[in-house]
Amino acid sequence: MKQLGLSLVELVVTLAIITIVLTIAATSYGSYIQQSRLKGFAENLSADLRYAQNEARASKNNVCVEITTGSSWTYTLRKVTLTGASSVCSTGGTVLKTKTSSEIKNTSINSVLVNGAAYDSSNPPLLDGIKGTVKLNGAYSNIEITLENSSESTYRLKLLINPLGLITMCSPAAYYIAGYTKC
Repeated sequence: MKQLGLSLVELVVTLAIITIVLTIAATSYGSYIQQSRLKGFAENLSADLRYAQNEARASKNNVCVEITTGSSWTYTLRKVTLTGASSVCSTGGTVLKTKTSSEIKNTSINSVLVNGAAYDSSNPPLLDGIKGTVKLNGAYSNIEITLENSSESTYRLKLLINPLGLITMCSPAAYYIAGYTKC
């Protein structure tokens, strides 16, 4: 006599295989979402900095780069007119762009280095109004901004701005994200 249908053992094995495949897919999808969110954050910040450079050159005014690090990060790009020999950002001016962690969830600005030293919020670097170069206290400078996903810190990207104003991105080897050069 021929039986139709599946035995209980066949059904359990099939369900176990489906469960394993769905678990792997869900984990990969979560990882993909985290990487995409971080890439979007880095691309947005890069585009905002390029916009600020262009605005600085077009208006012949400097732009201050003000950043608060951590999981409750914020960055503000503010156009200012420097008076006399002053090369330090002061309060006032026109805000070109402000973004906060509430706009891009599960991301953080891990660290900001200016010329290899920790960022000083009382003396932010500026984008020069003539060439769009990066300056701190009147001297050409570079900025290194490390971004990461704040939920697990498994992915990081670095945004680098050299003294001439060239903006590049790379991914640290230990936290590598495909599509970016390793740094």
